[in-house]
Amino acid sequence: HIIDPRSGEPAMPDWVSVTVIAARADMAEAYAKAFLIGGEKTATPLLMQQPSLAVIGISPEGQLWTSPKAKDYLNGCTEYARQQQI
Repeated sequence: HIIDPRSGEPAMPDWVSVTVIAARADMAEAYAKAFLIGGEKTATPLLMQQPSLAVIGISPEGQLWTSPKAKDYLNGCTEYARQQQI
């Protein structure tokens, strides 16, 4: 469970899963929580500040949201994942 620091209540995320690849593990962990809590509407402003982050978000319907940098790591996996509706 993740607590939304803005409300002090359990987060009601837009995504069911977020993966972040960053230069340091602690950064990846912190940004993953920020993206999970803030959802897609906060993803773009955060990525403007940290364009080196690779971010993958998965919606409850199984749709993938990827940052531009994430495509460097996926290298063809995105289309496969969309076909599988993970």
